Amino acid sequence: MGNVNINGIGTVNAGDYDELTINGIGTINGRISCRKLTSYGFTHAEKEVDADEVVTGGYIQFDKKIRSKTMNLKEICVFNSDIDCEEMKVSGTLTVNGEMNVGEFYVIGSYLKLKDLHADKIVIEETIVNYVVKNEVDTIECTSIKADILKCKKLYARDVILGKDCVVDYLEYSGEINIDSRATVKKMVKI
Repeated sequence: MGNVNINGIGTVNAGDYDELTINGIGTINGRISCRKLTSYGFTHAEKEVDADEVVTGGYIQFDKKIRSKTMNLKEICVFNSDIDCEEMKVSGTLTVNGEMNVGEFYVIGSYLKLKDLHADKIVIEETIVNYVVKNEVDTIECTSIKADILKCKKLYARDVILGKDCVVDYLEYSGEINIDSRATVKKMVKI
């Protein structure tokens, strides 16, 4: 397993790599496996990616499933398929058109547009960026969630803390709950 470093414009073929670094414009046109994927610039992954660690800054798009132990996502990230990740940190724009399975999910000053999010622990913190647009998630299933400025259709959790400007259409919970007076829950069921 060797290293691949693209500075400028380049393409990465299918294979196993130690470190894959893209600074500029890069296309991953085959299924890859690597210890670390770093992308600063514009990266398009057309096939599946398995990486112990993913670090981004710039624009990155994944068209097929990605599996990773840790992801640190900054700037703009688009996932057109499913994600399996142990720990994900987001500080930028994240769009996921597939299913997310994440152990721990931390969001700081970001904009989210997600379909299905399954996680153990979710923390979504408010910043000035969120005053313009709410974070949008269709369905969340988790053990615990602490969130500000969230718009969610369905939320299933054990423990829930909803801060200001959260809007949840349906909430089902089984443990502790704390809802800020500035949050709105349209229907709530304790199981």
